[in-house]
Amino acid sequence: RALEAKENELKAQLKAAHRAGDTAKAEVLAQELGQVKAQLELLELKEEEFEDDLDEEEEKLENEMDARAQAEEAIRDAEKQKQDALDEAQEEGITLPANTFAGFDSLLTQAKSAFQAGNYEEAERLAEQTGDVLELIENDIDEEEQKLDDKEDAEEAIEEQKEEEGERKQKEAEKQQDEAEEQSNEAEGR
Repeated sequence: RALEAKENELKAQLKAAHRAGDTAKAEVLAQELGQVKAQLELLELKEEEFEDDLDEEEEKLENEMDARAQAEEAIRDAEKQKQDALDEAQEEGITLPANTFAGFDSLLTQAKSAFQAGNYEEAERLAEQTGDVLELIENDIDEEEQKLDDKEDAEEAIEEQKEEEGERKQKEAEKQQDEAEEQSNEAEGR
């Protein structure tokens, strides 16, 4: 602003020198005005460069914040999916081996370490990779659930068979008793 004020002052003095016909003074003022204009242009260039750098930094920061948020969300999702799988196994009465989540936990730990180090893209990639491991675990849980269902079905079938066998034996015993009573009644009636 001081340079702009100086430029305006020099322009006014230059006009006055031209009107007065003082060419020597006008020449000196014109040179001075040229220098001030050059300084103003240089300042404008530096200001534009500064604004570009600032915009670039702002965009970089926004991208980093987005990457951070995405990595955080991926890690939270992985933790929730693990808990859901554990809950499903518990609901179904399935006991999982202690090392079931070893691969999953390893990837999740690596994702959290990458996150802490500020490597958000790697953290997100690793957290999302846990989904592949979790899919295998869920398949194992589903297989165990199917085995339990098959076992329950087999036990129910055996129980039904026993009940049917018991009912058949009871009917047979009742039939034999009825026949014995009939024979006894016939023998008495003779």
